[in-house]
Amino acid sequence: MNLKILIPLIAVATMLGWQAGAQTNVAPVILTNLIRAPDSLRDVNGQLYDINQGVLWKTMDGDFLKVSTNGIVLSTFTMEPIYEAATTTEYVPTGQWSRDKPVLVAKQIRVGDKKVPDKKIILLNYPANLYPAVGQTISFRAMRIGTSDY
Repeated sequence: MNLKILIPLIAVATMLGWQAGAQTNVAPVILTNLIRAPDSLRDVNGQLYDINQGVLWKTMDGDFLKVSTNGIVLSTFTMEPIYEAATTTEYVPTGQWSRDKPVLVAKQIRVGDKKVPDKKIILLNYPANLYPAVGQTISFRAMRIGTSDY
């Protein structure tokens, strides 16, 4: 058989085989969880935001005051360090052939932190796995979408 006829016949037979394989009656399989949005995406008023990279998102700390089905009331706070005065002995060089001179130096030592209350906010669209409880303290990222009287 001539090679010019044989090559197109092989190509046609191969294409027919692929079509026959594609038309087999196989039950469709629904694949779930293959395409999944990152956990950092949030839907706010119909627009998607990345909470890790958006400049509108701020990191806050807060205590739950009231939990309801449509939102959580939080009292935000900041942490400020508490310092205490202390003295330490440092040695000042007095020369090449004499001993170093001891000197008392006053320093501030951080001994703890205190909560400084800030604004009260209403948190909407929080993750379902948050499971809020009154009195619980959390650190979170949020975006301001409006104001309300509370």
